[in-house]
Amino acid sequence: MTSIVSSWVDKEDWKFFRCGRRHILFEPVGKLSCSRGKLLRVRNKNTRQFSTLSVEEEQRFVREFFGAILGLSYLPQTKVVSVSAEFLHKLSQSLYSSQVTHHHLPEREVDDSCTAVIVVDDLRKISSSASVTEQLFCIEWKPKYVLLPRSRLIPLPISKYKYRYYRCNLKQNVPEESNLKSCYHPPDIFSFETDRVRTAFVSLLRCRSKYLQLLHPIETEPLASSILETNLDILVEIIRKEACLLMSLRKIQQLDILDYYGAKLALEKLHILNECTDLEKLERRVYEKTASSGWLEEELEYLNGHGDIIFHSDEEEEQTKMQWCLDKDSSKLEESFHRARSYLLSLSSAELERFLGDFLYSTIMKDCSIIITFKASEDSDFSSSDKWKTLSMGQRTYYYSISIIDLEPKSLKKLNTWLENDEFLFLSL
Repeated sequence: MTSIVSSWVDKEDWKFFRCGRRHILFEPVGKLSCSRGKLLRVRNKNTRQFSTLSVEEEQRFVREFFGAILGLSYLPQTKVVSVSAEFLHKLSQSLYSSQVTHHHLPEREVDDSCTAVIVVDDLRKISSSASVTEQLFCIEWKPKYVLLPRSRLIPLPISKYKYRYYRCNLKQNVPEESNLKSCYHPPDIFSFETDRVRTAFVSLLRCRSKYLQLLHPIETEPLASSILETNLDILVEIIRKEACLLMSLRKIQQLDILDYYGAKLALEKLHILNECTDLEKLERRVYEKTASSGWLEEELEYLNGHGDIIFHSDEEEEQTKMQWCLDKDSSKLEESFHRARSYLLSLSSAELERFLGDFLYSTIMKDCSIIITFKASEDSDFSSSDKWKTLSMGQRTYYYSISIIDLEPKSLKKLNTWLENDEFLFLSL
């Protein structure tokens, strides 16, 4: 994908909307009609050191890899646009306006050296031609780590906790006073059973977790959670209807048979752990990959053949692993780790690179977001659009769209940070 020169982006005035670790989002003031329903996504300067690929290369990977596995219809439409450094400097200055509160700064700064930006559809908005007879709702759900790790390559003492607790339940992600640790069970959502899915979402709502948020209408707490809970039945049915998509997401997360420490061991064996140039070459090979519709199942079958590295997903092995943790049987955990480590170090460079690629694909999927937009409407603009799907509940027809965002490549240069975060989360329990 090549970037196109902006014909209107730099003529519009943009204001800060929200930011993540890698990107900052701006929304248009509305000076130009062509900017309606669009958002502008620019790189965050603080992530420059972790960006191996260009913006165009990243978007090609997302489209040709995840698009092939999940379906292009689930990816938001994006357009890479070339802008001037002066325009980016202006955006950066706008972050310091009175509209941006201090908790967004100073860690958020536009990377004015990256003149390729992305114009993306604002998933909170609907076609201006559609009548607004009913309220439109837009929800962000972050699936995050929906599985306990199945890698044996987790050393003591962290393995005693990492095999037992879901990462999304720990205190960094939810308020301290929350009782989420005892009641939120991520696999409930992937059971696609109405009561279990609802129970999981209610747990997220009650603790006001950042993993389930109302994007539109824009409301403060506690009203935002109240609106979400009122519409929870609709959200649950959408999740159940999209079971095939979500199972693919779950399977991509299963590609990780290394976990963070195993990835470190693999890089050490390849002698490139601290070699930035070699890391970038490896990442380029990983992200040049395109996938076919059958690739995911074939890759999982290949990985499942390496039983010395993984616990299989069957109930017996899951219970065995959990029992070791509950019994505080350090000897069994240590034996399992050393067995896996010896096996990993016996593998060829090609196999290690393949495992590292799968580790990165999985890591991306563990950090994505799902945007679900829905409304009740009899408007023909919805029924005739490929973007909107129908959902019948009782006497009402709802239209919804679902998009997966934040699928850009991750960098192995962040591995030490991931390892440190792991220690902070699990060893402070």
